[in-house]
Amino acid sequence: MTQNSLQPGETLVISNKEVEAEFCTGDDALVSRDSLVGLMDEASMKAQKESNADFLMNVQYWADGDCIIVTGTPATVTANQTPAAAPK
Repeated sequence: MTQNSLQPGETLVISNKEVEAEFCTGDDALVSRDSLVGLMDEASMKAQKESNADFLMNVQYWADGDCIIVTGTPATVTANQTPAAAPK
């Protein structure tokens, strides 16, 4: 997870498409910087990167051999837009 909450003035935009990613033992790690690789963390980050998401929602994980597969709904954070000032 790259963020854990929205800041004031931010809105969460939820995609209408699902994302799926797979991370297997031996794949190059995206998150871990040592020999301890969390397969679920890596699969989640891979899904986030592939979908350009800040969050994944409605996430499900399952194992297939030495791999973890994740599916979820991507969501991105956007700044609230303030209306343009009316011309004088």
